[in-house]
Amino acid sequence: MGMLNIPKAVYKAQQAKNKMSKIEAAGKDEAVIIVLNGLNEITNVDFDVDELKNTFKSSDISDIDLEALMKKLSKNIKKSFQDAKKQIEKELISSTSIDDLKNLLG
Repeated sequence: MGMLNIPKAVYKAQQAKNKMSKIEAAGKDEAVIIVLNGLNEITNVDFDVDELKNTFKSSDISDIDLEALMKKLSKNIKKSFQDAKKQIEKELISSTSIDDLKNLLG
């Protein structure tokens, strides 16, 4: 059995991390869109303003129930994040081969 080359393993792990950080996927739930990279870091958060307007139809901003808005956005953010995570997992599975894993492990 061969010895593990630690510097080589660290280098390969860094290469894999760099590759994963470049993969992105977006998750959406109603008014919230979250973009994650392959490291599950949020790279962007966006809001669908038209969807928000449809949800809180009001002629005056002061009529909007802010507590309801915050609860809705919080729920949408959580669901968008989970959706984006699923998209990233699919992307990583489809872009990673057995040979890539063998090379990473030495």
